[in-house]
Amino acid sequence: MSIPILGQTPSSDSTTLHTDDLTPEQREALAKMADEHPPAEDEIGTPVTTAFLVAVGLDGAVVATSDLTQKFVPRRGATPDDIYGAVAVVQKDLTVMETAQRTQQQMMMVGQAMQRQAQEAQLRASLKL
Repeated sequence: MSIPILGQTPSSDSTTLHTDDLTPEQREALAKMADEHPPAEDEIGTPVTTAFLVAVGLDGAVVATSDLTQKFVPRRGATPDDIYGAVAVVQKDLTVMETAQRTQQQMMMVGQAMQRQAQEAQLRASLKL
């Protein structure tokens, strides 16, 4: 089974995203999600699990959004270089965000450990009196 990449038809010879490697449990979960969230009758388009948009602004800034109601007016069609470049920027931004979150968590853990050590030192000092 394969899913066409955005903007491509299932019959085209272009690259597709293959889902053959999904486990039976994953396929069952996808089917359950589709049953639980059927498309409204007025929805037009290809049913997908989720969607987001990556756009390159006129100034070269990359914008990734899940708000599909935003209106974008492309000046030209995307080239493979546009796609690879924009995806690389988004991936780097996500990596930076994840690293910042991990760093913050580590700093909190170190702070908590230092606080515990200080409390233990106070307790030891009070017991020696």
